[in-house]
Amino acid sequence: MPEPTDPLQPLPSHEVNRIALQAITLLAPDLQDAQSRRKLLETYVSHLLAAVLAPDQSEMAVVLRNMRRAHITHAEIAEHYIPAVARRLGDDWVMDKLDFGAVTIGSARLQGLLRRMEADWGVLDGGRLNARPGYIVGVPQGVQHTLGASVRAGQLRERGAPVSLEYELTPELIKTTMGLGQFAGVMLSGSGRKCLEQLRDLVESAKAVSRSTPVIIGGCILEHVTDIQSFTGADMVTSNLGGAMAYCEQALNDRMTSGDIVTAELSL
Repeated sequence: MPEPTDPLQPLPSHEVNRIALQAITLLAPDLQDAQSRRKLLETYVSHLLAAVLAPDQSEMAVVLRNMRRAHITHAEIAEHYIPAVARRLGDDWVMDKLDFGAVTIGSARLQGLLRRMEADWGVLDGGRLNARPGYIVGVPQGVQHTLGASVRAGQLRERGAPVSLEYELTPELIKTTMGLGQFAGVMLSGSGRKCLEQLRDLVESAKAVSRSTPVIIGGCILEHVTDIQSFTGADMVTSNLGGAMAYCEQALNDRMTSGDIVTAELSL
């Protein structure tokens, strides 16, 4: 694995494509944990990969229909299969099996597929919903790699957490969104050093509204930049969903105990 760079050190131009690739290959750090719940079927991973690269997009509908006939839900496709295919795209690019144009087109098609499924992914059993505050998930304005944030938002919803997903976060928008209610945490995704200062501005704006609401930074920026936490002021830097949620839940409990926030005492 390449050594991370200093946050203030200029990034060599030859690193740009590699970092863009990492935004695809590191979409789902919790993928292995997801697989332990239900093993991915390699046949459908391969078929879905072929479909997103095919000139005729009607092949995508055929693959999805076959997956549904195999009782693979939209939630499973979105949380497990789409990240697996995205990772396969990145691996094939590293091995020179695909050029970067094909990888970019393939990831864009996965993004479109994910957005089409978001409504179904967010439909949860009523008994799993709770009155606790949810999360803001987003990427800085202008960042092109949004698939990881979409996957993360869906994973939170699948666990019963309300989510406000923003693809074009600005300091003004994050202040406005946080002003609409109480949140358990803010999860920001970064794809490279280029968005580091934007992340810092978003953290500062979130803290200006509520210093007790955790702000967590994740994404492939963790693979390339050191000292992200000290540079941005984030409360935590991780791409592990379980650890991030545990941190936010503990902070939420502390806020309720201190009277900083009033909400139903229910577990996720």
